[in-house]
Amino acid sequence: MEKPGTVNNKNKTGVSENRRGYIAITIGPAFPMGDFGSGNIQDPKAGLAKTGVQFNLVNFGYRFSKNIGIVGLWNGVAHTVEFIDGATWSYGFFLGGILITFPSQKVDFDIRLLSGFMNARLKITNFKSRS
Repeated sequence: MEKPGTVNNKNKTGVSENRRGYIAITIGPAFPMGDFGSGNIQDPKAGLAKTGVQFNLVNFGYRFSKNIGIVGLWNGVAHTVEFIDGATWSYGFFLGGILITFPSQKVDFDIRLLSGFMNARLKITNFKSRS
């Protein structure tokens, strides 16, 4: 119930037009491509990566004004490796930066200028050499 004389800032879908930010958490498959996903053991460039999992631990944006805000992203990906038991490719990153938004009636268009840190590694826990 609204008080008389107040302004309703909701659009036809009931979503506030004054919403300034978002937070998202996602998970899904990660499909290796190109040399990274190649299973050709004879190719020295082959990554031997199998389909893995990708997750966004945090994906957020907050606008200070109509067009300017901040964004952050913390992401991780892991792939098992063909032909090597106990081996995992993993990489993750933390990025932060500036959000530039171009709002319209139906969709907001965002440009994100991001910078941050990334770590990638091949972890082999069970390596047996052949003699």
